[in-house]
Amino acid sequence: MPVPPVLQIYGVERDGRWFLPNLDRSRPMALTHLPPEVYLRQFRDTPAGDRDALAELCKSGGIWLLRQQPYRDLPVKDDHWKAWLARLEVTLWPGQPIWAGDEAERETISARHNNLDLGPPVHAAEVAVRVWAMQRTTDHLLAHLGGEPVTPAWPKCTDDLEAWRNFIEFTGAALRDFHVRVELESIDRPEAPDETSLYTAAMLQLVNDLAANETVHRCANETCGRPFVRQLGRSTYGGHRRSGTLYCTSTCARAQYQREKRRRDRAARKKGSDGQAP
Repeated sequence: MPVPPVLQIYGVERDGRWFLPNLDRSRPMALTHLPPEVYLRQFRDTPAGDRDALAELCKSGGIWLLRQQPYRDLPVKDDHWKAWLARLEVTLWPGQPIWAGDEAERETISARHNNLDLGPPVHAAEVAVRVWAMQRTTDHLLAHLGGEPVTPAWPKCTDDLEAWRNFIEFTGAALRDFHVRVELESIDRPEAPDETSLYTAAMLQLVNDLAANETVHRCANETCGRPFVRQLGRSTYGGHRRSGTLYCTSTCARAQYQREKRRRDRAARKKGSDGQAP
């Protein structure tokens, strides 16, 4: 299924543990297409406990739809949401105050900035839990496509059957508005929802690659080694190369070429120096 565009974000303001998207209402509301493999790149590169990195990720698009419940795209029930956030916060930021889904604090932050051109505040823990979920499902996908056990992708998971249940629960919750599920094959192409978040769009990219049984490569740049499906950097949206590629980006290809050229040049100079008469 084609990945719909997400809401354009023009920056992220910080208020302690809170991120407020800059929607710049002086401009017409705009949507932007995500680059391929956001789940393998932006989400995978973001440490869940690094609030600066979480804020940077939010610049790519709304992490969840601001007019919906903040946990609708996750496999969690209302009464479990606060406990889940609390456990995550204790793990990521030990010894710091716990927010645990206190909506009164969100309202206070929102009121403090109501005269600015900012969207509703999003807590760092709400972003972190989606980064954690995306990284677990991505590790699962990479293991499956690589013919390896998927159990290690999930903490405290006992076997592959349980791992697949986890994968289905997380992808199914994220993609419920697309009417897409991992275990079902739909004959009719579903309509995209009116709005799409950064998290759900990235999850759809992941499931599309699973359905296509894509081949995952490892970047041959010796300082990179990133897993990737498509090489980025030389083509427009939708035309990225899948086959015959050694590098995740054209930048990595150029860097490795320059590195190897410098080695050849040094070897040639050394050979020439060794061959000179005393």
